[in-house]
Amino acid sequence: MGAEEGRFKCTKNLGGDVEKMMKKSRIALEVMLVVALLFGVAFVQAMGTEATEAGILSNRDRTLEYISQTHDMPEEQMTIINEGEANYPLTNQKLYCTKIMDKKSGEVYGLYIDEDGDFVDIKTIEDKEEAEYFRRYGKLEPELYERLQDMRSDEKIKVGIWLTSGDINKPKPDGGEISEEVESEMLTSKRSAYALKEKTLMDFLSAKGFEITYACQYAPLIFAELPKDAIMELSNRPDVDAIYISRTYEPELNSAAPTEKANVVWNRGITGTGIKVAVVEDGGIAFANSYLADGSYFNSANPNIQSHETAIAGIIESTHSTYKGIAYGAPALLSANAQTLDDDDIIGATEWAINNGARILSNSWGSDTNLQLSSMDRYLDHVVWSNYRTVVKSAGNKGTGSGNVTSPCLGYNMITIGAIDDKDTSSWSDDIMWSKSSYKDPISPHNDRVKKMVQER
Repeated sequence: MGAEEGRFKCTKNLGGDVEKMMKKSRIALEVMLVVALLFGVAFVQAMGTEATEAGILSNRDRTLEYISQTHDMPEEQMTIINEGEANYPLTNQKLYCTKIMDKKSGEVYGLYIDEDGDFVDIKTIEDKEEAEYFRRYGKLEPELYERLQDMRSDEKIKVGIWLTSGDINKPKPDGGEISEEVESEMLTSKRSAYALKEKTLMDFLSAKGFEITYACQYAPLIFAELPKDAIMELSNRPDVDAIYISRTYEPELNSAAPTEKANVVWNRGITGTGIKVAVVEDGGIAFANSYLADGSYFNSANPNIQSHETAIAGIIESTHSTYKGIAYGAPALLSANAQTLDDDDIIGATEWAINNGARILSNSWGSDTNLQLSSMDRYLDHVVWSNYRTVVKSAGNKGTGSGNVTSPCLGYNMITIGAIDDKDTSSWSDDIMWSKSSYKDPISPHNDRVKKMVQER
């Protein structure tokens, strides 16, 4: 993934800029609502390091001393704002990573120490890992690569083909709010650009008689049923960036009991007014419920009404006098009922929601990919970055198993929400993490994948 998906280098003063952006951006309002919107208070594990406590303390002291000497700065003027461990499995590298902030200037420094105790250049490490990945897998996702080893040459499998997109520019509004008309024009322009980008490959696949199951409107991504030989042929095309295995996801978080102190936000006049929310699931919402406004369905011919989706809808905008929804003032919900949890069907429902004005996309389904990015991670991350939408995803129910947060909440710009046991009280003091809630974060060499605004209260 490139810089567009939000991977950043923490060697400059990022904190102040981010804070200003959050204060000014409309997304800040959406995030305040959404963090509590689906699953109550979040739990996010701050570190997943295997280093011993003594080793961490030693590296911590060394990094402070290094910055002090190289920048002629007293150690008392510095504070460690993040630290942890990053693993590069293909090149067998393990790094201690830290971010140190100058408390006076606000400047942030990133430092990395290998297992031999040497300071290393992170870009060199990343370049070596990327080169080894390409040597082993080329443009194929590792799981797809392994699957192809056991397939016959004529056997077919559904894949997601991500195209290069360097010539498709991100729209740049002139600050502040934009009108619905301007936003509609921006989205129309994006759809046209992606359709043009995808046409050449779609024509190529169609001419060979292959089935195209979906072509995305808001990302350069095409799903198709292809034999092994065709997949290998596509991996050599210059207009193909990556090829992913297609997945079927499973529902997550079948219940939730919010104790998120929403009244604090409501008292400031923030109730979700004017912000459309879409519930993206396989089933539909029971809009006949007297406490829900009459919304609309992606698949109106077969709503496939489910209790899970209806419960989520109630958490979002129930008008019950006692059990009021977090964003009870929001417009009627969009039920993006995809019918299945296949990735191409989910994307179709998601894009319907975007076309109908959804600003927030709620997702409580997933698949454990062992912290490897899937096409859905990349797609939804792209939707946030490129189309200014807010995407919220359940962390998953793998707490008693692998512990991994599930795809597609591995995207850099998405909000991942864990689950807590609130002991049936409104107080936070007795809250604990629900034992089945996933907690292992994606590995990041910059230790910036834990979202502090979700973790801290």
